[in-house]
Amino acid sequence: MVNRLDKSDSFNTKKGVLAGLLFFLGFMLVCTVAAKGIYRNGLPRVWLCQAEKKSLHYEINGTGTILPGETYGVYAPQGLRVYTSSVRVGEQFQEGDVLFELDMDDLERAIQEETAGQNYLRAQINDLAGEQTRQSQEKKRLEERLLADYDSLTARQDLLVNHAELAAESAKLRMKDAEKDDEQTALDYGLYKKAYEQALNALEQARLDREEAIRDWNRRLEDVRADIGSNTAERVRLSGELVARERTLEQLGQLKAAGGKILAAESGTVLGCAVETGGRTVDGACVLYTKTGDGVEVKLSEEDGKRLSIGDKVSLQCKSSLGETKRFDGIVRYQENQNGQYVLRIDADVSGLPAGQTVSMNYGCNSESYNMVIPASAFYEEMGSGYVYVIEEVEGILGTEYRTRKVSVSVLERNGSDVAISSAALGVDSEIIERSNKEFEENAAVRVMKD
Repeated sequence: MVNRLDKSDSFNTKKGVLAGLLFFLGFMLVCTVAAKGIYRNGLPRVWLCQAEKKSLHYEINGTGTILPGETYGVYAPQGLRVYTSSVRVGEQFQEGDVLFELDMDDLERAIQEETAGQNYLRAQINDLAGEQTRQSQEKKRLEERLLADYDSLTARQDLLVNHAELAAESAKLRMKDAEKDDEQTALDYGLYKKAYEQALNALEQARLDREEAIRDWNRRLEDVRADIGSNTAERVRLSGELVARERTLEQLGQLKAAGGKILAAESGTVLGCAVETGGRTVDGACVLYTKTGDGVEVKLSEEDGKRLSIGDKVSLQCKSSLGETKRFDGIVRYQENQNGQYVLRIDADVSGLPAGQTVSMNYGCNSESYNMVIPASAFYEEMGSGYVYVIEEVEGILGTEYRTRKVSVSVLERNGSDVAISSAALGVDSEIIERSNKEFEENAAVRVMKD
């Protein structure tokens, strides 16, 4: 009877221990989950984005006034000799009238000079293109050599580190043996200890040398892979000059086909004349005139004004005398940069609206397409250098977590909402931090939000 009770007590004791252990493990699990939850809730919350291939959109808005009349100019390529001029200030002319004529021999000379200039520019551009091709081939050869040298570089550095590790281990054993030898003098032990410390320093230096060698290899590889663009700017400049010459040659050809006659495109009244018989055409309007009908003058900032060109269609609106909103379109016919401010002259049907009436203008346009465009909120700038933050998945104390890493980028173009960037360290699939609920630093743990 006693044995049966003892067995029962022993079973109950074991059962109680097991229950206590299970309770303890459950309690630790709850604490771990709670600690992880508290830790995650304290992290900055970030929302991610990926770079897109698209254009930047601009909405240009300006305010102008209705004018009683517009001033226009008649232009011709600069430096051409005037054979005869028939315009006088204050005189009226009709559409199709001859305003002045150019000397045909001088016009033929100008065509020949422009043609020769174009051929010379094309030869220069072709030479630069060939040079860039040679640079690209050399870049490819250097890259192949660097990639072939990487294994031997790391093997050599690893061997140096291994030798330093063996030397440190040997010095450590000699120091330990001297420490155990009762007959060893304190001076001998100090020498072995100093030798061991020197071996540790040599090992640390070998490891640093290995990191520096690999870092230097990576730098050289990045330099080799960088775009060869030493003559790109010159090619762009020459190409722009060639386009300008092509336009001038086209104008000269049209003038030759017209027999050198400059005709009035519409009726008007002469306000000013900068040409005279025997003289040469100027860099600017040869004849200034006003035409019948009203127009609109709008002033814009220099940045916005550069985005519009003559012939662009804009949207206009204003209030009528009855308080009704009138919407209509206009065409940019003239623009001028006046001390950093662009003044536009816009042709529009403003009949029934008084001179001086305020008019609102709107114009939408897109930039060229860029491969990497991110929201402006994802872009940071410091001391003139731009960068973004990307996330990396790492193993932390409480499991898998996300940490931030700063990546330098170059700005190609930006507007109020987007930034076009370029970076060799980013790809189309890179996870970029678009925004966060609080500030964070590089290598900070963050919480990624999915919506």
